[in-house]
Amino acid sequence: TSAPEVTLTLEVMDTLSSQANIQIAVSLDQGQSFSPFEPFTQAKQLTLQGSDGSKVVIVRFKDEAGNISQAEDDILLSTVPPYNVFGDAHIDHIQFKFGGGSLALDGLGDYISLPDSPDWDFGTGDFTIEAWVNFNAVDYRHTIAANYNQQFKDQSGWIFAIAPFANPSDSYIHIYDTTGRETVSVQGGLSFQANRWYHVAVVRSGTTVRFFIGGRQWGPDHTIDASRTFNSAPVPLEVGIYEGTAPLKGWMDELRISKGVARWIENFTPSQEEYTADPYTTLLLHFDS
Repeated sequence: TSAPEVTLTLEVMDTLSSQANIQIAVSLDQGQSFSPFEPFTQAKQLTLQGSDGSKVVIVRFKDEAGNISQAEDDILLSTVPPYNVFGDAHIDHIQFKFGGGSLALDGLGDYISLPDSPDWDFGTGDFTIEAWVNFNAVDYRHTIAANYNQQFKDQSGWIFAIAPFANPSDSYIHIYDTTGRETVSVQGGLSFQANRWYHVAVVRSGTTVRFFIGGRQWGPDHTIDASRTFNSAPVPLEVGIYEGTAPLKGWMDELRISKGVARWIENFTPSQEEYTADPYTTLLLHFDS
């Protein structure tokens, strides 16, 4: 299943009890604990716990005499949408931030793409785009993610990119809005090093856009018009490049896009473990395998 919310279809037969007198209890932790018994239903809705992988679901059935039997099944949870790989983009199991793997990109046309989706249309609402990145070079612009194509003119889509430099005055970070021309940006004030992991984030909260590096806000609050939109173009989402431009050279880990929420509005400590998806998460790529 591609979503943690699932519906179990249950059947029961008992020579002594009618279905109306059967009760069920469910375990989602391999039988370590069970929910309280409740009346039997043929369609039982559940929310699977934890990250992607095989989930063991156990259902206990109790008849009116108190006899208990159980059945179990495995459900494979895979919330990561399919993506296309270009160039020599691959999973690196030597250099990573979490989980044993990261996306390695050589800056020579490597990137991945995902099918276009309304999940990348933020409109005028809150959003957060973030990733851990490790740059091979700190002397040009690297794309984090983009849903952009200039042929759509005023609906060209958004681009989130960073240009890390050793010289603080040269470094900048920006995000293009729906028009593909208007940007919110910060220039200068931070020095970057190659071969070091950085948590990079852009957050919109109402009429304010903020950038964060390593959990600390880079630059001032940027006030924008409430009607300003950040929607995608009707093209695939690209990770690590946009339209063949500004390719990321290095590694990326833990890319997360959140729609409808500003994850942070002040300085914070970046998580030191992999995220788990919540209702606001529209994309979460661990790049573990």
